[in-house]
Amino acid sequence: MVFFGSSRLAESISLSKYPSYADYQASTPRIVPFTGIGKIRKSG
Repeated sequence: MVFFGSSRLAESISLSKYPSYADYQASTPRIVPFTGIGKIRKSG
């Protein structure tokens, strides 16, 4: 659980520094690379 919390914090910091990071998040799974597991879906 600590890993998930810290990855969420790191993602939010990156997003605040780099607005285009949202596009990267939408296309890349957070935890397990090369799968759809953990992918953040854009709403709208």
